[in-house]
Amino acid sequence: MWTQRDCVQFDGLESGLTYTIPMFLHHNDADEFFFTDLEGRPLPCCRDLVYEALDHSLLWLCCTASDLGFAAVHVYCGMSGGCGGPRLFRPKDVLAFAEYFQGGKSGVLSRWQARTSQGEILERVPISIEPFLDIQEGGIGSPFNHDGEALWVEPGQEGLTLRHPVTLPLRVSHHVRVHLRAFFYDDGSSGASHLLSSSSVVGVAAVGLFSRNGDEEFYGYMQGQLCSDFASGSTWKHTSVLRTTGWHTFEMIWEEQFLHILIDNEPIAREASLGHCAEESVSIFSAGDGYGIWSGVELFHTPIGHCTWGRGVQEVKCGSLPPWEWQSTCKGFWQDSGSFVIERVSTGRFCKLVSRWEEMVHAFQASSICTTLGLTAHPAMQSMLGLMHEIIEERPDGLCGLLCPDGCMRLFPPAVLSIPELDLPQAAPSSDAVTLSNTSVAVTSEPEVEPTDLPLASAPEVEEQSLALECWSFAHETDIEQIERVMSHFIGLLKRDGVSLPQNIRLVGPCKEASHQHCFVYRFGTRRLHFATRSIDNGRLVLVVRCGGGFMDFLSFARRHGGLEHLRMQRQIEGNASGRVHLHSVLTERRIDIRKG
Repeated sequence: MWTQRDCVQFDGLESGLTYTIPMFLHHNDADEFFFTDLEGRPLPCCRDLVYEALDHSLLWLCCTASDLGFAAVHVYCGMSGGCGGPRLFRPKDVLAFAEYFQGGKSGVLSRWQARTSQGEILERVPISIEPFLDIQEGGIGSPFNHDGEALWVEPGQEGLTLRHPVTLPLRVSHHVRVHLRAFFYDDGSSGASHLLSSSSVVGVAAVGLFSRNGDEEFYGYMQGQLCSDFASGSTWKHTSVLRTTGWHTFEMIWEEQFLHILIDNEPIAREASLGHCAEESVSIFSAGDGYGIWSGVELFHTPIGHCTWGRGVQEVKCGSLPPWEWQSTCKGFWQDSGSFVIERVSTGRFCKLVSRWEEMVHAFQASSICTTLGLTAHPAMQSMLGLMHEIIEERPDGLCGLLCPDGCMRLFPPAVLSIPELDLPQAAPSSDAVTLSNTSVAVTSEPEVEPTDLPLASAPEVEEQSLALECWSFAHETDIEQIERVMSHFIGLLKRDGVSLPQNIRLVGPCKEASHQHCFVYRFGTRRLHFATRSIDNGRLVLVVRCGGGFMDFLSFARRHGGLEHLRMQRQIEGNASGRVHLHSVLTERRIDIRKG
């Protein structure tokens, strides 16, 4: 259970463009922070394979810029014992392009287009995919700490070009930085050329090992020509990097109409970029004797980073996330529902703590789990002794999370809970004063204001026995048609199960908040709620209610709040001038149910 949510922002982006944005994370925060988008979905991120620092790491986050030209991320923290850090994705799910040559030869050729230097299709493609072997075992070692294999190319004199189109190609050349990086193993063979090239709207260029007439071999680069023209070598430029056997890093960076060439992390050249290609792609060209060995080809579409985050190893302080800027902080409770981070869903369970401090201290000392996690009795727990508390979190190891008077949630061992199995109903919202047993509940609510409601579309007649929990998306269905159909479906499920609901559930209209995409406002009793559908598992739909900065499943929400909203609406209809609803509390199967008196 997280107890704090921060919002960080990155400005200066091209609206609608998908970026790979850097984030530097201090090692002390690595187990504390969890990243989502503004709707609570875990944000795709991965670690950089090359960047090295003593006290921090470089993460890459996949974000799409808003209409106002910025990206925003929710950062959750404050979980007792840490949360294990961000959810890491495969680099191919984060970067514009990532290839580590896994899946064998057939898998690689299903992704790459193989041609001769003259553009002819090859019946037999002279490549193999080999695992990395340690140098001590007679292999070439690995250039990075990541799962993957090496591509071995034995092209011969006619040459071989492997081309891979980029799935989401760039359409604009401003407000973006393009960075292509690959690892190449030079086996020292003479008479061979092995090149890495890229073509896009920002430019066309290649870098690698070039052999001219078999007697001149060097690491070099060229611009403005496609891969089929590289073998001519007329415009190839030498670099000062000496040729050596072993792994090397080739990099090309296009930024603000300039091309930067780096070899083995050292800047080699900076020139005005040349060439233009509407279809973005990455290519590997090999010709001549010997093998061309490649691995870890990565393409980044990043924000401009010259002289800021892109200048090398950064200075990162604990609690900061450069180059992102902190915008806001809020306190509360949030939990991971699997697909989304949502506001805490009440467990509906309460417990009573032991009454003596000595018992509290002894329970922590006697618990092996508390010893392993380094948990001890905290002074803030003294004022909680002998009182009832709602259980915020129940863990599989038996520990329970309770809210302490200082605002922090802390874990308690089971031995301090004198009534650990007592089940009580979920507490009513703080604006409602509730007293259990035969008494009355004072309810405050906004006066009913009739909105300009849109009529709820009539759902198809469905027999109760045919209602199923699954609800699927339909092709060619508008957002309003979908939300109304899904709402009708789940209301039918709830009514079939006998759940009490207010009678005025109806659509008010689309939400006008720019950040609430595909969101609709519904009247639900005395409240106006924001609803949205979420597609999971190949088209299956779920209905969620916006709760603060996250979401809650509508079925769970309705079961917890539908009855109280139904009673509130009855009070308004009956015109009860006292403003009080008379309730009875009934103990049924060790649960307390609230019923109207």
